[in-house]
Amino acid sequence: MDNNLEIITVKSLGYVEDVFVQVFHELIFILPIALFTSVAAFIISIVVLYLLKRKNVFVRKNRIWDFLAKLHYPVWIIVFIFAGFSYGTANAVETRVENVLEKTVKPYIEVSVPIVYEYLVEELPVLAPDEKITVRTAAAHIMKDIVYVPSSDDYFEKLKSDSLNYVISGAGEWVMTYIINALVTHIIHSAGQALHFSEGDLEFTQLSITDASISSADSTIAEVASKALGNKVGDFFDIVKGEIAFTFLFMMLILLAEPLTYHLWWKKRNAA
Repeated sequence: MDNNLEIITVKSLGYVEDVFVQVFHELIFILPIALFTSVAAFIISIVVLYLLKRKNVFVRKNRIWDFLAKLHYPVWIIVFIFAGFSYGTANAVETRVENVLEKTVKPYIEVSVPIVYEYLVEELPVLAPDEKITVRTAAAHIMKDIVYVPSSDDYFEKLKSDSLNYVISGAGEWVMTYIINALVTHIIHSAGQALHFSEGDLEFTQLSITDASISSADSTIAEVASKALGNKVGDFFDIVKGEIAFTFLFMMLILLAEPLTYHLWWKKRNAA
């Protein structure tokens, strides 16, 4: 293994293990929030169902239909609790992840910048120094050889290996992509523009970054990369919470289809 890649591997594995420990310690804060939002959702569902009951929304003239309509009560409560628990969990996890990243990712990036730069200049395989390569390709090339090898056949050691390698192959490549993007953009343009890149599509050549002076800019590059990574994490959780809200609304539409059909069509039809 190349010396620079070996250093990156050691630092990356050490960082991921450190994050795992911190995230585990943060988990204790997630359950109370998830339980609180679940209880809040339960209370809201009871209030909503009480108001609907007063309007006789679930009352049917047919005895069997009336009995089946009463199933709305437990189903509505379950849907509300599930939505509350899911949203509370997602929100709590986002907060804890952001806290961990805020404390750990910038220092890791700052010490990694000169090593990554040296690797890009000296060891990244290309056909020619002026051949273009994308940031995403460069990051993928570095990360493909970064793996945690289990020290024994123990079940928990294998589980640790699988977990670490899963994070490295996913989130690790995110981080490396943002490091290289911020680094290359700082050299070619200005560090501030690194916040606006499009998922690693920025192209560069070894020649374009050779002999650059970055020693005084490590902190700036790390700041830009960590902010960009924070934005990425925020966007990811926004999508998750949006999907939870969409699922809840979709379930509500399904549950409302029966009473709406009954009161707006079936009841009027039979009355006529």
